[in-house]
Amino acid sequence: MRIIRWRSARYIAMVLLCLGSSVSAEVHEYSGSMRLKYEYQHYVIDNVNIFLSDDEKHETQEEGDTSFCFADDIEEADIIAKKKKFAAHDIFFGEENMNGEEMQSDTTISIKRIDKKKIKNYVEENIVPFLNQDVHNVTISKGDDGNIIFDGYGQRGVSVNVDTTVDFIYTAILDEISYVNVDVTLEEPEVRVNNEELKQLGITELVAVGRSNFTGSSWKRITNVTNGASKFDGYIIPNDAIFSFNEQLGEIDKSTGFVPELVILGDKVVPEYGGGLCQVSSTVYRGAMLSGMEIVERYNHSYAVSYYEPHGSDATIYSPIKDFKFKNTSGNALLLQTRRGGHENNELFFHFYGTKPTARDVEILGPFVSNRRGPLASKTTYDPSLPEGSATVVSHSVSGLTTQFYRKVTENNHNLYNDYFKSIYQSRGYWVIRGGVDPATLQKEEVQENTDTSSTDEG
Repeated sequence: MRIIRWRSARYIAMVLLCLGSSVSAEVHEYSGSMRLKYEYQHYVIDNVNIFLSDDEKHETQEEGDTSFCFADDIEEADIIAKKKKFAAHDIFFGEENMNGEEMQSDTTISIKRIDKKKIKNYVEENIVPFLNQDVHNVTISKGDDGNIIFDGYGQRGVSVNVDTTVDFIYTAILDEISYVNVDVTLEEPEVRVNNEELKQLGITELVAVGRSNFTGSSWKRITNVTNGASKFDGYIIPNDAIFSFNEQLGEIDKSTGFVPELVILGDKVVPEYGGGLCQVSSTVYRGAMLSGMEIVERYNHSYAVSYYEPHGSDATIYSPIKDFKFKNTSGNALLLQTRRGGHENNELFFHFYGTKPTARDVEILGPFVSNRRGPLASKTTYDPSLPEGSATVVSHSVSGLTTQFYRKVTENNHNLYNDYFKSIYQSRGYWVIRGGVDPATLQKEEVQENTDTSSTDEG
């Protein structure tokens, strides 16, 4: 079970440490996993050797065998399997067993001490840079034309408490705990509102931030993401109103600043105006989820797209057929601010300003991953209407899977709603369409022509 809780004062981000048992038993066959998540941010590191002392390495152990494999979308079945695998082995810490007796030599058992220094180095080098962030204050006002003006942006300060986190991980290894708390302290930003009308609407503080990463996007996709997000900057959602992404976005064509880029249409990926806008809808969806708003309409992509990890936290749109909608149930208006930023300016943010509902608690569990399926077979098709020798990739090789998110929203200890978001992602195969006639078809026609000629000669 993966749990994320959003509370004030001190925040506990959940880190999934998949340990079958203590690292002391048969480390040459051991592989562990750990996943870090914080406000839907996904972090993956491979082969990090942090828990075992280098000077205690078993002579028969191959290089890298003590490494931890950090991976995404870990299934509960994997955790159970690891627990069963290591349950049958005796656990030792040092040169003697629990009874003080010298351990018998066994080439299949390697004695390893947990190295706190390596845990601390890992926390400082990987978790701290990823989670730590400075607090940012924002001033909100209105211009003479009535448009909202943001000076800065609201961002919570986050500081990882390193020593406490190291102790948590160390204890988790000893006690075979699968989930490790990363202890952080939050500092709330100051939101200054210089407009009485906005104050009366309840725009007083930062409620939540939706965040996503579009690293690796083409310039066309980035153009559409940036332009699309700008349509929501300064947008006010009244209390009890239903926000419609498509309605606020408006027309998607050249006249509104969009360019053709790839979109998913059925079993193909083809260029259309606005390709990449699902990055924007997915980001606002995450903000709505975290702020405890009621999700009215949401669809996942037909296959798992890397831009929207962790899978299941996406919201695809295709106007007017598919929309993303949520209801503002905060009790006051919500004001949206959108911006690009983060690492190499490749992250998109939706800042929700308003008034946090009194004693509202949002608990999100997931994603739970199941029914993994391999990609489909590759294929090549031909289109005579396309130029001879041209090649267009219309689908990449993608595995299928199913994810589930659960969300419980309570207020003043009363349950508001329980949400269940199931996303089924199809398997896809690599598919390329080449211009010209299929060589196999030409060959068949040639064979048929030769056969007909032969029959004529015989007559």
